[in-house]
Amino acid sequence: MAPVAASLDDPLTRALAPPPNETAEERERRLLAEQEARKHSEQIDEEINQERLAAKKNP
Repeated sequence: MAPVAASLDDPLTRALAPPPNETAEERERRLLAEQEARKHSEQIDEEINQERLAAKKNP
């Protein structure tokens, strides 16, 4: 695991970090949006897995 200082220097980590002046309302909206995005991503992953299984059964 990378040291904390190194991860703070990572541009991707900085880009994904919440704004330092984020309000509670903004934080709540951001977290809900992240949750929805994660759910959508998991649905896509599940569809891909189902298609992969179907392709194995019916080559």
